[in-house]
Amino acid sequence: SSKINVERYGFYPRGGGVVHQYTKQVTSLHPLNLGAPDIQKINGISLCGALPEHVAIRQAESAKRKLNELRYKSSISSIVADPAPYSPGSFVCLWAEGDNIYLGTDSLGARGKPAEKVGEEAAVKMIDEVMSGANMDGHTADHMILPTSLAAGESCFRASLITLHTLTAIEVAKLFTDAKFTVDGREGEPGTIRVEGIGLENRSL
Repeated sequence: SSKINVERYGFYPRGGGVVHQYTKQVTSLHPLNLGAPDIQKINGISLCGALPEHVAIRQAESAKRKLNELRYKSSISSIVADPAPYSPGSFVCLWAEGDNIYLGTDSLGARGKPAEKVGEEAAVKMIDEVMSGANMDGHTADHMILPTSLAAGESCFRASLITLHTLTAIEVAKLFTDAKFTVDGREGEPGTIRVEGIGLENRSL
């Protein structure tokens, strides 16, 4: 298990974001086998920093309006970053909650970009992810390659998009482990990924 705390948000050009992550050690990793996704709700946050509060509110309202096209309930919190970031900025981050599901989308604000556009973009991405019928979005799939290659047993999950990053991560994992991979799908399309992990154990515990 792990816990992540954002101490300060950072936006271009000055950045300065601070994130603390606390991860509990484990002796081994379990494989990831995901059946049919069962979405129950769409949650999210709409955040602005060094900008008026109404920016976050408008982003959230726009995202919720668009998400009404789905049959799921949605809840999006409007947040003003405290402490304020060194540079102004905003974003909307959405994620699906339920069983066998790891879908997330986002959209970043920019100078001259209406708050309503930011919210709508994130919602449109989420609608596309949900309609794909996948267990996880393409970005999340990238990050599942290494842990599943180290887990004991076979992992299987469907990604909404097979990205070049995913395929690259697979090739890198092959260089460092004896894990075996099967990708049912082509780059730029949805696909199912199967991984036979090596069962690495943490012998220091």
